Amino acid sequence: MTEIIKGTEPNDGRTQDALWQKQQIKSFTAWVNTHFNKPDEITDIATAFNDGTKLMKLVERISGDKLPPPEKGKMKLHKIQNINKALDHIAAKGVKLAGISSEEIYDCNLKMILGMVWVLILNFQINDISVEEMSARDGLLLWCQKKTAGYSGCNVQNFHTSWQDGRAFCALIHRHRPDLLDYNNLPSNSKDRLNLAFKVAEEDLGIPQMLDAEDMVNSSRPDERSVMTYVSAYYHCFAGSNRAEVASRRIENVLSFQKQVVDMIEEYETRCSSLLKWIAEKHELLSGVDPFSTMGAFKVSFQEFNNFKTNEKPEKAEEKIGLEAHYSNLQTMLRINNRPAYHPEEGKLVSDIQKAWNDLSIVEKNRNTFLHKEKDRLEKLERLARKFKTKSSIHSKWASGKIEHVQSTSVGHDVGSVVELIKQLDAVLSDIDAHSARVTNLGEIVNELEAADYEKVEDIKETYGKIQEDWSELNEAGSRRKKQLEEELLKQQRLDELRLNFAKLAASISSWTEATSEELMEDITTSSMDDVAQEEAAFEEIQRDISNKKSNFDEIAAVSKQMEEAGITSNQYTPHTRESIQTMWQEIKDAVAARREKLTQEKSRQEDCESLRLQFAEPANKLGKRMEDISSRISVLPTGSLEEQLSAANVYAEEVAECKPELDVCNELDKRLQDANIFQNAYAMYSTSELVQKYDKLASAVRRNITTIQNQILMRDKSGISEEQMKEYKEAFNHFDHDKSGRLGKNDFRSAILAVGYDLGEGDAKFEQLWQDNGEKDGGVSFESFTDIISREQKDEGSMAQLVESFRTLAGDKDYITEAELRRDLKKELADFALTKLKPYPGVQDGYDYKSFSEGIFN
Repeated sequence: MTEIIKGTEPNDGRTQDALWQKQQIKSFTAWVNTHFNKPDEITDIATAFNDGTKLMKLVERISGDKLPPPEKGKMKLHKIQNINKALDHIAAKGVKLAGISSEEIYDCNLKMILGMVWVLILNFQINDISVEEMSARDGLLLWCQKKTAGYSGCNVQNFHTSWQDGRAFCALIHRHRPDLLDYNNLPSNSKDRLNLAFKVAEEDLGIPQMLDAEDMVNSSRPDERSVMTYVSAYYHCFAGSNRAEVASRRIENVLSFQKQVVDMIEEYETRCSSLLKWIAEKHELLSGVDPFSTMGAFKVSFQEFNNFKTNEKPEKAEEKIGLEAHYSNLQTMLRINNRPAYHPEEGKLVSDIQKAWNDLSIVEKNRNTFLHKEKDRLEKLERLARKFKTKSSIHSKWASGKIEHVQSTSVGHDVGSVVELIKQLDAVLSDIDAHSARVTNLGEIVNELEAADYEKVEDIKETYGKIQEDWSELNEAGSRRKKQLEEELLKQQRLDELRLNFAKLAASISSWTEATSEELMEDITTSSMDDVAQEEAAFEEIQRDISNKKSNFDEIAAVSKQMEEAGITSNQYTPHTRESIQTMWQEIKDAVAARREKLTQEKSRQEDCESLRLQFAEPANKLGKRMEDISSRISVLPTGSLEEQLSAANVYAEEVAECKPELDVCNELDKRLQDANIFQNAYAMYSTSELVQKYDKLASAVRRNITTIQNQILMRDKSGISEEQMKEYKEAFNHFDHDKSGRLGKNDFRSAILAVGYDLGEGDAKFEQLWQDNGEKDGGVSFESFTDIISREQKDEGSMAQLVESFRTLAGDKDYITEAELRRDLKKELADFALTKLKPYPGVQDGYDYKSFSEGIFN
């Protein structure tokens, strides 16, 4: 029930009353005409309702109800009956018309008629205004104050004097339609400002002019009812458009968010597919374990592997960290906006990426081991090939001097000469026999190279085949020569024991000299100072053997002296002479000196290698300890507000970033080690691959911390969870996160939500549903999901209902919306996006089902 609002009576007498009445006549007449078509409009409000017919039409229009037909008679009785029908219907609506009767309306009592119209305006125009649960009048005033706040010269405190200078009307128009007038360039006087506002309102907004600018300016206090009536028309004009704007904004927010989600999902799937494809390609490439046929092929593959470790993989590790953060941000956005979680298709889960990455790391480690073994194998084959070449060269040189002896046809001319030839042949055959082990050794080398599929083994086999042919011919010729001389020995019995003794001693010394020379000429290959020490020890052993052999040289020198004393100047049993034996001794000494020089050079090279090892070890050990220190500090949870925690996490991120240049230095030093063929380093606590793995792990941990805290801030701001509650949830989550994986298993998840007071109710159905929705598909419940579950228990936002209601507003209360309505109220790109997602509404052409679309977004 509503009473007439009575204004405070003015103190300036009848003049003011007359002015107020004039203002009410104009404004109330204009208000009545807003409900009539042109033919029904009134001109004199005092006489317009005299017969009751127009009053009945007005009541029908403002109430939306149908009244009984009017009386058709022209008598006063009929007119009174029509007026009563209208007044009775107004009263039935709970509206009090205190002191207003049908007689007074019939008699054209202007004061009573104005009072009646004011009651109608108040109840059907103003009372439906609701602003922050205030009364209609106070609510309308508050709405005006909010809409004009911040406009220079506006201070709306009432519905009379606050509107006299016209600025308040101009501010209301500019607030909602800034395109219609320039508030900063308004006319300089009140009357012109009022007329500008009234003109714009009528011509551009369809609000009829209900006030007179001159009356407003000249009145000490404009009529409150007239001003309220006119201002309420502004409210209804703008409130209707505001509801559509709010609905449009809400739909656009949802569509914009949904489009962002679709774009983020597409980006995740594209980046995920690209990364998984790269991992699969590298996995297949690094899985090969076919032996290399050449050292050149090995070096190419080894360089490619080093490029993978130092360049390709670190870049992909950063890409993987960014992809995980992108996925986490997407899920957080969905959770805090009350949307279902995104579940990638099988094979594209974050856990799938991590598994593929771990498998690649295993293959990388195996590849590293395989390559180093291959390097050792190929280097060993190269050494064997060089050894074969040296030994075969020495053998060929030796054999070329022996074939002439065993193929000789001379048999001597007496016993002495035969004996001399036999002794000479025995010496040669002894030499040949002593040399047989070396031929056998050459065969063993060939067999070993052939078994290892050495690249040049066919050339070596060809050389060895020729050696075998020559060796067979040498032995056969020796046997033939022996038989020939033995037959001749029956004729020739003289034996020169002294020459034979010399020949035997010379043969022994010659064989020893060749063997020792071979040892001294062998390549020196070391990989550490320990290897150098072993080579030096072997060299010292050779020198001791040479020192011990000095007595043999002294002995043959003594025999040689005896031959000279006996007058023997030649020795047909041996090609060696005292001078040739001395030459052998000098060659041994020269070989010792050359060997000593090679050892000195190799020792110097290894000392340089030691220096490289130390150069790498110092920064590598320093960096490894630094990263372990950062890792230990990161594991300790920061305290303070989330912003303070984020700041601390960013400091850690900066520390980790500072490690990257140091890691690059270690990579460069490691490359120098690789180029120098140094693969072992006893001084370094960490290898380059271990440092890279530590850095990747540390960078991932820092990124996860930052992402987690950022998500907590997002959830706090969106859900209204206090930092104290967030801290409580974090402590509970960390307490039950036993393996520190950042995810809770099923039993730990149950314990954690119970620990923070989550009500699971009776039985396990609610918990099983929570686990299925949040943990089963993703390998456990993350902290973001855990917090979202708790916050949803405390607050239900009901966003789907709000979206449906917003669509209904734009659709004019229909159950479907048209393309034209979407394009009218939404931005083009969002309208286009909505039309790709909305389904046609059954039975309506150009109609779309917005309810099922809304349900699909939130379910």
